[in-house]
Amino acid sequence: MWSSTGINIRPNSVLNSHKCNLPNASKLFTILFADDTTLQFSSENLKSLYDFANFELSKIADWFKANKLTLNASKTKYILFRRKAKVLLCDSLKLFTENEEIDRIGAGCKNEFFKLVGIHLDENLTWNPHFKAVKNKTSTQQTKHRLLTRLAWWRTG
Repeated sequence: MWSSTGINIRPNSVLNSHKCNLPNASKLFTILFADDTTLQFSSENLKSLYDFANFELSKIADWFKANKLTLNASKTKYILFRRKAKVLLCDSLKLFTENEEIDRIGAGCKNEFFKLVGIHLDENLTWNPHFKAVKNKTSTQQTKHRLLTRLAWWRTG
């Protein structure tokens, strides 16, 4: 049994003028922020989760067509949130939009985390990817600061 396995689908940007009625196109929980759109759904059963998400994605694709917009599947990703101890057996389960497969984010995938409103999230909702990204960014900034300090000292010395 799958308890609170969630799916988070991140379609490519939706034009702001059309975003206000996107949540009415689907039963998926919709979060709109700036030019990002996040769709969410959870289920106790992994197969029904995929079936329902694919059905709702087809309705969203129809909404895009009706509003003369395109949904770029190559920029659309999804992640399955789960507890760390839960084994994920979903190799045969896929999400599609307009017959194009949507890439999954998670352990063993091309991308193991995604960024939502500046926070890096992985499928187990740990802080590890975010801490690593902040550490890398801080380290880069420190290196730049050291180089600029040496350059300034050299020019004034």
